[in-house]
Amino acid sequence: MSAYVIPPVNAEAMATTGARFGIADWQLLYSSVPETPPAAYNAATSYAANAEIASGAAGGVVTVWRSKQAANLGKPLVAGDWWEYRGDTYALWNAATNYAAGAMVLRVETHSIYKRVTAGTTAQAPELDTTGVNWVRVATSNRWAMFDMRSSQVTLAVSPLIVQLQPGRITALNMTGLNDGTVKFDMTSGGVNVWSPVASPLDSTPINDWADYFFAPFSVRSTILEQEIPSYSDGILQVRIDAGVGLEIGKLIVGDAIYIGETELGPRVRRRGFSVIERDNYGELQDVVPRKSIPLISDRMLIEKQYIQRARAALDFAASGVPCVFVGLDNDQDEYADLLTTVALCTDFEFELKEHAISYLTLETEGI
Repeated sequence: MSAYVIPPVNAEAMATTGARFGIADWQLLYSSVPETPPAAYNAATSYAANAEIASGAAGGVVTVWRSKQAANLGKPLVAGDWWEYRGDTYALWNAATNYAAGAMVLRVETHSIYKRVTAGTTAQAPELDTTGVNWVRVATSNRWAMFDMRSSQVTLAVSPLIVQLQPGRITALNMTGLNDGTVKFDMTSGGVNVWSPVASPLDSTPINDWADYFFAPFSVRSTILEQEIPSYSDGILQVRIDAGVGLEIGKLIVGDAIYIGETELGPRVRRRGFSVIERDNYGELQDVVPRKSIPLISDRMLIEKQYIQRARAALDFAASGVPCVFVGLDNDQDEYADLLTTVALCTDFEFELKEHAISYLTLETEGI
């Protein structure tokens, strides 16, 4: 079982400037997930096919719709023959708007959602309010959630989800938190297709007999790993997911896969929960405040000494506060792959130089 670490292409900026996203703004060429809301819907306007409009008020959720036909005049905003739901976002922050407490706004400059603490207007942009008197950051925009390396927030989308990146030279791609569909990758260079692997269906329902064939609950693998991407400096990578309703993607991370050894048998996978549990003096359960849980993985690898220098440099990134992809099993079709692939911080690593040509690497990771 070969093991790898994949630092995101934006790892240097994450380490030096505190950037939270695994790619830079200029590397995202297109996303079908809305962020900046289009113009507001006007019932008196005749919309062309594929025209996009927004419905909703400033301070709340804004819904984006796409016209499915030409001459779309006065049709109600419901999914059907005339309109297609494209997703939700928020109105852009406006310094002149008098916001009520609890109002939510979008800042595309930081790809973040901010919540108004006290009613009023302020000329200062929300991200500059470091005291939290007027604004607090509450989430990443839905479009950029899949690239946010500091949050477990997922991107919600409608099918097909299409993302186009110009990441520079990369060799690997990892997608986590997938819940349905078929994933297709394509890369072009100079307008010529240079990489187009077979589409990957996510269905992983085990079929052992006829009863399973007809009645087994549907299950999917949530992780996809690609490690043979051709390295083109001008490559344009397209990711497309075709699925039913309620499509989700946790993270989409591109970078170079750095070999860190062969995983020994017996890695430990566990979860740490942060829910608050209250019991009385007799041990009876009184209250539970649900909170998230995170994966913790302990691995031990055998690594030949010629790979140690590069492995150590990559692990230094992960140990200094840059979340990376850790792959303990490089076959994403294996039933253990979801357990041993995580977006995480390295909390501890140790090289044990026990033999002349081979060393032992002990690795502890904590998922985001």
